[in-house]
Amino acid sequence: SSSSSSSSRNPRSVEELKDRFYSIQRMLLRVRNGRDPDIDKHPMIKFEYDMEHESRRRVELDLLQRRTYSQELKIASTVIAARRLNKRIKMIKRSLGEKHGGRMYDHRMAGAA
Repeated sequence: SSSSSSSSRNPRSVEELKDRFYSIQRMLLRVRNGRDPDIDKHPMIKFEYDMEHESRRRVELDLLQRRTYSQELKIASTVIAARRLNKRIKMIKRSLGEKHGGRMYDHRMAGAA
C-alpha cells in the first residue's frame, strides 16, 4: 500500500519542501515563458529560495520565542546601559574636542604632547 511506503521514507523538512516547490515553480515559469525577454525580472526567477538561510532563521525565531520574561528584562537593561555609555562617550569626545581648538582629541597623541 502507498501509505506504508511513504511512511518508510525519510520525512522532508519544511525547508526541503519549500526548496523543491520553488525550484519546480521556477522551471515551470521558464518552460511556459521562456521566450519572454523580461523573464529574468520575474520575482520567482530573480530571487532564489535559500534553504540554509531559512533554516537558520527558523532556529533563531524559535530561540526568540522561547525567551523568558527575565531574559527579556536583562536584554532590555543591557540595551539601555549600552545607549547610556554611547551617549557618555559622545559627550566626552565632544568635550575633549572643544578643549583642543575644535580638533578631535586623539588619545594616542596625548602622551606625545
